[in-house]
Amino acid sequence: GGEGGASMEGEVKKTEAVQECARRWGEVQYLLRKPPMQAADIERVVSEAKQGIYFLETLDAESQRLGMLRGALSRCVLPYDENTSTLDQANVANGPALQSDLDKVDLGEGVMNRMRDGAIALRGLVRVKIADDNDLDLAAVALKDVVDFFALLKKAAGAGGEEESYKLLRTL
Repeated sequence: GGEGGASMEGEVKKTEAVQECARRWGEVQYLLRKPPMQAADIERVVSEAKQGIYFLETLDAESQRLGMLRGALSRCVLPYDENTSTLDQANVANGPALQSDLDKVDLGEGVMNRMRDGAIALRGLVRVKIADDNDLDLAAVALKDVVDFFALLKKAAGAGGEEESYKLLRTL
């Protein structure tokens, strides 16, 4: 029977996805400052990761356009400096960019604000500091790992949405 085989194959793929989630959850849990405590947190985590990815992608493009190092541009965008502790970086309020920083770079205020929001989301989400280009590379890997993990979790949970994803996450 063709249909029985397809169903069995689907179950095998789902089981493999669950096993892969279990294998990767420890690392992702370590990366996250605040792992999901309820189903709605999964959407928050993925949304913040995507904001962080926007920040990093825009930072790459704008630093090339401006002929600046990414780390130098990130310091112009962010409302803290290299002497700010990583915990303080994660807890910075969404204050306006300093006018002197806006004057240093040729970015529109809208782009600057979205980049800053993305950087703050990144810092609040994962345990990485942002001080130089190497830190930014590590942050990109961490965000990709988080997004990939939650996509795999969703696949493993099947059609049940966030509630099923969260139930599965609690079993890992």
